[in-house]
Amino acid sequence: LMRDSCERRDQIQIGQDPSAFPFSILPTTMESLKSAKQPGEQDGDDSKRARFRPIAQPPLRGKGSEGTREETDTLLHTLIDIDVTENELSHNDFNAHNNINQSSRPAHTTDKGIPEPMSLKASPTGARLIHQADPDGGSHTSRNPQAGATLSKRKGFKRLFSSSLGSVANALGPIKQVAETFVECIDTYQVAGKAKEEYDELVARLETLLDDLERHLGEGCEQSMTASMNRLCKSIEEELEAILVRDKSGKSKLKGSRYIAADEEINAILTCYRRVEGYLERLSLNANLSIWRIAHDHATGYQSDRMFSLIDRLPSVLAARFNSAEGEALKRRECTPGTRIREIAQVLGWARNRGEGELYWLNGMAGTGKTTIAYSVCTGLESAHMLGASFFCSRLRAECRNVNRIIPSIAYQLARFSRPFHHALCNAIEKEPDAHGGALQMQFDALIKDPTLQVQHALPDELIVVIDALDECENKESTRRMLQVLLNESTNLPIKFILSSRPEPEIRDQMTERVKSRLVLHELDKGQVQGDIERYLREGLAQISPSDAQIAALVERAGILFIYAATAVRYIGYDNFHRNPTSRLRTILSGSKDRINTHITETDQLYTTIIGAALEDEGLEEDDRVDIRQVLHTVICVREPVTVGTLSELLQIHDVDRVRAALRPLWSVLHVVGEVELVTTLHASFADFMFDAARSNAYHCDANRYNYELAKHCFNRIQRNQPQFNVCGLESSYLPDNMVPNIEDRIANEIPLDLFYACRYWADHVEAAKCTLALVSELEDFLSKRLLLWMEIMNLKKETRAGMECMRLINRWCNVSLCV
Repeated sequence: LMRDSCERRDQIQIGQDPSAFPFSILPTTMESLKSAKQPGEQDGDDSKRARFRPIAQPPLRGKGSEGTREETDTLLHTLIDIDVTENELSHNDFNAHNNINQSSRPAHTTDKGIPEPMSLKASPTGARLIHQADPDGGSHTSRNPQAGATLSKRKGFKRLFSSSLGSVANALGPIKQVAETFVECIDTYQVAGKAKEEYDELVARLETLLDDLERHLGEGCEQSMTASMNRLCKSIEEELEAILVRDKSGKSKLKGSRYIAADEEINAILTCYRRVEGYLERLSLNANLSIWRIAHDHATGYQSDRMFSLIDRLPSVLAARFNSAEGEALKRRECTPGTRIREIAQVLGWARNRGEGELYWLNGMAGTGKTTIAYSVCTGLESAHMLGASFFCSRLRAECRNVNRIIPSIAYQLARFSRPFHHALCNAIEKEPDAHGGALQMQFDALIKDPTLQVQHALPDELIVVIDALDECENKESTRRMLQVLLNESTNLPIKFILSSRPEPEIRDQMTERVKSRLVLHELDKGQVQGDIERYLREGLAQISPSDAQIAALVERAGILFIYAATAVRYIGYDNFHRNPTSRLRTILSGSKDRINTHITETDQLYTTIIGAALEDEGLEEDDRVDIRQVLHTVICVREPVTVGTLSELLQIHDVDRVRAALRPLWSVLHVVGEVELVTTLHASFADFMFDAARSNAYHCDANRYNYELAKHCFNRIQRNQPQFNVCGLESSYLPDNMVPNIEDRIANEIPLDLFYACRYWADHVEAAKCTLALVSELEDFLSKRLLLWMEIMNLKKETRAGMECMRLINRWCNVSLCV
């Protein structure tokens, strides 16, 4: 037997998709094992004949790897469950069973578009043969589920599962609830009439699937649940609950056992059971792949570190996940309880309905609450184990506005969501290690499309990916191409995408033509939106108990823009409502309304009120006003959030407290986060306002002129650095950086944040300054005297790709500015 197994193992190669595994190997081995006596078994002792249940497993051996027969023995005992049981079927039961027609039942398609699994004879997993003892000493292979149904009627389902639920709960906890609900369904309903035979067959197959899961997961196998497996369990529970709660006579739960005779109700119940069977098959594939990994690691000593290292190669942006720590710093949050309920329900309803397309567009003008709604949607999807991945774009972080980081990040999160996808993605990365650096179509095909199609039979029906604020990506052409890839490929995948953005031209033109499912926030009923804004204002201003008239006035000024309400609450409640909040409320409400009463002018007026209060305070000196204006313009022009210390160094304001003092009156529109005091704008609409001279008037920020100032600050900061060579004091140039002791500490100490910002973004500010010839002398000095220092710093910070992009920007700027 061992020799036969050793010969067969060479046919198996690691790295295959589980669905491509040559299942014929295992049944052949089972035939050799089924008649073998177990330890302590005597001839003719039929009551202790082993019952074998081979389950579908991925391949076990690495290509070209060597192993001992002891390892093979370990693998076989892991793969083959040897369960010594009583002889539960009588000789007459087997005679009756042998006369049963062996033909498989035709496949069906459910109303959700899920193919009904084939009969046990041709199960998609290739793993449903059940070997049971023959009283005469032979062995019969049960291929027809009616034998299982006969057994079920004799034992009763409660008795069948009573001994297994505890062990299943230890391996896959949610399966316990599934099994209990299944028992309740069987006890509640019994089908009569012509559908009885099909009903009994379905019940028997479901019994077998649950029994297999218990048998192979409940005995000493430590099993972790992925989000994909949790979602499958949830889908099963929903189907079984639908059986228990039939829409008949007021949707009341049925009590006690009853026979069902109505064809319509019978068909509905059978359809639910067929979907349950499909979900259980997928759950089995997920679980079996995990067991294969455990068995393979145990037998060969090979750990899964290699596979995780492959996934970790992807340039995933953890900060772009909806609930990341960086997202909290950027003020991402859920909707206030009781608000945007209809909008969130509409998006979640689309996500659960497979018949409404593969792409949903949540769009609205600036300040309508898109990101907050998208966050709430992600929270709902995650709690239902439906969220495969999320990517929240943001112009405030370089990695979150880079279109080329979206697909690798989604692939990384999907690998965490589903173990089969993780396996397929590892294979894809091994075949194409640099796929993440290719064109967007190449990235999508290699990292998402191909792995997903390989394991789609193991994924839940509801798998959602959310991409928020796509309009905040920095390259409009890349954004257009990204949309094109998603629109072209989403129809062929078992994944649904939710996108949110402003209706910018490069997005609107494609989405309007090809996406039917959408929610346009600025076109919603004004009264409905204002009701939510009123609830938000009452909660946010509860400490000062504003009158109904004051709340109504604020609601009217907000129109449909949540950002107005959010900014007003921050301004009035500044310093935890300790800075005369009642007076601040009156200041907002007394603002002039002479201009045309549009939503945008109301928000502009609010921004104007806040900046005016900061700059026109009678207690300020002129130097204080200069500091406020300089700090404000720097914050809205920098390419990523910077700390208070970085602002101090870049602007050469040597007293950090002066920077803090300049920021303090601007906290209603700027956000200072955490102990490091990271400074960001509260909302993208504020920067839009400041850059538009027609809207901000005297407070306008000239982007060209101020980027020129920032470019000079960057050059000056690099020039001031000492030393100008070997900044980390490395002892030898022959030793690779990764072999230098304490290299990370040296880099952190010798390359402060402000120096790194100057090295990373000087070219961006030069390019944004457009054709400013006054920068030529600074650029010439940098390229002739500071270039090697800059290259050294970028290399130590592992930003060589960003360095190449800097050179491309400068080359383009020179062609435009100097070749005239």
